[in-house]
Amino acid sequence: VQLAGAWAIVQAARHLRRDLSQLGQQAGALGTQPVPALGQQASRELLQLQAKLAAMTELQQELVQERRLREARLQELEQQHSRDDDSRQRFQSLITHELRTPLNGIMGSVQILGGELSAQERQDHLRLLNRSAQTLNQLLNQVILLNQLDRQQIRIDQVAADISVLLGRLVKRFEQAAQQKQLSLALSLNQDASLALDTTRMNQVLDALLDNAIRFTPSGTIQISSQLSEQADGTLLWRVAIRDTGIGIAPELHQDIFRAFMQVDDGSNRSAEGGGLGLTIASRLMRLMQGQILLDSTPGVGSTFTMQLPVQLWQGRLSTWEDTGVMVLGHGTVVLESLVQRVSRWTRYPVWRAQHQLPVDWPAQVREWQRTHCMVGCLLLLMPMLDDERQWLLNELQQAGLPVWPRIIQLIESDSTGPDWADEQLQAQGVDYQLSTALDDRELHVRLTNWLA
Repeated sequence: VQLAGAWAIVQAARHLRRDLSQLGQQAGALGTQPVPALGQQASRELLQLQAKLAAMTELQQELVQERRLREARLQELEQQHSRDDDSRQRFQSLITHELRTPLNGIMGSVQILGGELSAQERQDHLRLLNRSAQTLNQLLNQVILLNQLDRQQIRIDQVAADISVLLGRLVKRFEQAAQQKQLSLALSLNQDASLALDTTRMNQVLDALLDNAIRFTPSGTIQISSQLSEQADGTLLWRVAIRDTGIGIAPELHQDIFRAFMQVDDGSNRSAEGGGLGLTIASRLMRLMQGQILLDSTPGVGSTFTMQLPVQLWQGRLSTWEDTGVMVLGHGTVVLESLVQRVSRWTRYPVWRAQHQLPVDWPAQVREWQRTHCMVGCLLLLMPMLDDERQWLLNELQQAGLPVWPRIIQLIESDSTGPDWADEQLQAQGVDYQLSTALDDRELHVRLTNWLA
């Protein structure tokens, strides 16, 4: 680019030298003309001289403007190169650290588990192994999602979503993490409504914002407030503000914080773990949904991240048995299989099943099954399984981008009908209800119908 600009300037200089030489020759010729002819000839030559001077002045201005544009472009490219280089360095350092930490935990636990341990020690190392695997899985999912956003491979699929249900599940998912840091979570709604939303992408945005608040708040309170308001032009605007009492963010970092692999504390001894991708993904998902994330923060006081999104009330049909599909995960006893058959006979769609060890691509299979049948509602029936396995399954389901988010029901083999709502541990994993084999057909149908509504 610089060589091309220099060559243009050299060429212009050559033309300028030639024109000046011609003018000198013409000026010398004027001295040999008779006086009357000299006046007329001088007038013509003067006009030509003025025209050439004007052309050269215009050319000079164009060359100066071109040079300035090239210098500005060069400076912009240098700044972009510097930003890319900084991003690569942060990627290498953060990813190396964030990958190595859980991998060390996994390898260390595996080695220790091979020795003689007490039951309690074995349980402790199994929990560490599970936590490290989940951390590693979360980081890899974030990298994959960011790559999909870069390649524009994410599409928005809207379904009916109740504000109270969406935010209530958000709080349940992070209750345990907040309790571990002795933080209190508070939720307030100005009104409830059924909106047309992509619940998968919205959950990813809200999870990133609340996870960021918990990680960077050493003590205090995190408040989640929802406001649905009508604008002057008649459109609806949904705002969700997450306010914390954490470390805060300096004003000069308010824009940088949404860049990939960027953290307020980039030091090796930073107090909060994470790959620096959550806010980047959340911001880009919001832009994809025609929304935005606003930041108001003061160092040492706290931060407020406000998600605002133009929305519409859900105008589609509500879920009914005629439009409901059933998914079954896991392998159960004869009694539990009988319960599945009882539920399945009330829907016109084939039942999707995944038994024993699930394939890696099972979320894509579920998504394709839902789109093929174009169902409005969906039930996910879980057979009894280990807590870690259930958590892994639901995490994978969360990342699948399903067109229809299911009601998640844990099947239990019991002589008692039991309560409808899942216990706190199941709710923390995302399970909505639990269903007992003791229910007769009438009560079973009533409960499932209420849950679908």
